[in-house]
Amino acid sequence: MENINRYKTYFLIFLFSVTVVRLVFIGFLDLSPDEAYYWDWSRNLGLSYYDHPPMIAYFISLFTLLGRNSEFFTRVSCVVLIFLMTIIAYRLGKDIFGDERVGLLSAFLVNIVPGHAIGAVIVTPDAPQGFFWVLGLYFVYKAISTSKEFWWYLVGLALGFGLLSKYTMLLFVPSILLFLLLSRDNRKWLMRKEPYLALIIGLVVFSPVIIWNFKHDWISFNFQFTHGFSTKENPGMKYFLDYIGGQMGILSPFVFIAWLYIMAKSLYLGLKRQNANLLLLFCASAPVFLFFAMISLRTKVEGNWPGMAYFSGLIAMTGLSLLSLSRGKKRKLHVAWLIIVFSSSLLLTTVAHVQAIYPLLPIPLKDDPTSALHGWREMGLEVNKVLHEMPKETPTFILGHRHQVVGELAFYSESETYPVYEVSWEGRFNQYNIWNDFSTRLGNNAVLVSEQSYGESSFVTAVFDRIEESRCLTIKRNGFPIRSIYIYKCYNFKGLKPS
Repeated sequence: MENINRYKTYFLIFLFSVTVVRLVFIGFLDLSPDEAYYWDWSRNLGLSYYDHPPMIAYFISLFTLLGRNSEFFTRVSCVVLIFLMTIIAYRLGKDIFGDERVGLLSAFLVNIVPGHAIGAVIVTPDAPQGFFWVLGLYFVYKAISTSKEFWWYLVGLALGFGLLSKYTMLLFVPSILLFLLLSRDNRKWLMRKEPYLALIIGLVVFSPVIIWNFKHDWISFNFQFTHGFSTKENPGMKYFLDYIGGQMGILSPFVFIAWLYIMAKSLYLGLKRQNANLLLLFCASAPVFLFFAMISLRTKVEGNWPGMAYFSGLIAMTGLSLLSLSRGKKRKLHVAWLIIVFSSSLLLTTVAHVQAIYPLLPIPLKDDPTSALHGWREMGLEVNKVLHEMPKETPTFILGHRHQVVGELAFYSESETYPVYEVSWEGRFNQYNIWNDFSTRLGNNAVLVSEQSYGESSFVTAVFDRIEESRCLTIKRNGFPIRSIYIYKCYNFKGLKPS
């Protein structure tokens, strides 16, 4: 009992310590372009959006309503969600393996792998989807361990809210179906109504997104299908190796190698001993990785796509590793390996966070991904100066090139006074193309902001009587240029047809 209380104390100390660190961290950095884009969704709540379902916008809207429009309150929902996910990791590890140490180490590992740690401080749809995936997994575990039908209805709710977060939550369904097929003791559920009612409940909760897509010619479904399944030119090993490299970055190389081994071991032991818990942890993890591995043979797969599935694999990793240690076989080797796995992941995660604040790695700052978290506030201040230079007798609006820049303009400029619109002469379709209503801006002036010089673009010159370059702003980080921002004064808008 004393040891149990000790491990609980360690868990609580870790949980609240890492949460405090994150709460401090999230207020330091500018919003990344995608974060600002999602924040702008939260100002325009709807049933869904072109790029993703609406849950991330709802979370941002809730916390900015409780607080204010700041980097902290835009991101704080992710800290809250990983806080809850950590509690579930602790409970699952402890309950499945009957060991408080497994719960503690599972909670620790879930937080220190780079992908999860970064997702806890950068607001994206992956955070709510990951939470509802984990919550659904926990409810499935409770359903099979207690044989109580009630838990399946909660699985359905978790599935529905996960689908409201990101479309890849759909993979939860075949993952659990595979588990029920492989687990001899749980195949009975295939003959029961509860799992099917859970699926229906999930689809009912998801129905607002279906309604939105129906009203918008299914554009979001079409975009995601073509984005994820269309075959690129010269597919094959290049994209597959990129995918494997990306997953090593998400988990860290040693954790990824250990995860592959543990997944194989979980499947083997789960089938051989008909261990339902190991089969559940396997089915909620490895099949998703394998699915995207197959997709990577056809097209490029973003590194974060299978991220939600590693959660259960990490619990299996800690549980089976501690079981091996308790049996005493090759104990020193297992301890050394665990130290390497945990410490390497913690080191990579720490470096990534420090790099975001102060660059340590010898990477050109212009190519450093963390540079996307710098310079946008400076851009907003400069744009505000130009806005105040425009003639007061004629209304002025802001015109941004690319939706990423438009999101930053909406957050960091005076967008409540000067509405922000998006125009892109080579970018992809996005949510702003749906919102843009240029008919109300005829005859207005505009401040055009772009990361590239428009030059003699006939597209730009055709929609204004006159355009003059106001300034080129060079954004620097630690004295090194990371991007250029071109700002133009544009007069007498002639109109632009919506996409």
